[in-house]
Amino acid sequence: KNMKVYAAVFELLGTLVDQLSQTDDNVVLTKKELLAGRIAEHIEASIRSNLLHGQLEDNGRKYVHDIAESLKLSPSQVNRIFHQVYGKAPRQYMSEILLSEAQRLLLQTDLSIDHIAMILGYKTSAHFSRQFKRWTAMTPSECRSSAGAIARGGEEG
Repeated sequence: KNMKVYAAVFELLGTLVDQLSQTDDNVVLTKKELLAGRIAEHIEASIRSNLLHGQLEDNGRKYVHDIAESLKLSPSQVNRIFHQVYGKAPRQYMSEILLSEAQRLLLQTDLSIDHIAMILGYKTSAHFSRQFKRWTAMTPSECRSSAGAIARGGEEG
């Protein structure tokens, strides 16, 4: 069962990378855009690694610091470059990836919310539920049941 989850995680992250890297061939990327792309890759690699090892420290600052170190930039440069290119902070980008993965797992699997919280690296399902509600204004179980209601309604029509 875990292998299915990991395969799904890699598929999702692969899609995200493809979306990020779809640029016009005639466009020459600026150094800033290349750096922002490398930052995004680092964020994705960190999330992939954490999903595989089941430990996501909910600490975007540490990620940014580690990424900055590996790219020989300051954390503030990482934040500024990423924001200029993608219009959002690296931590926000990371949250969006986690949110979309959480929603996918809730809607496309029958894994328990506890299990999904664990896969996404949250220490407790309560912490995951609070974070999910902050992101979407609904709890994970509300998300799952509302999607179920929509699906049932669609089948009848």
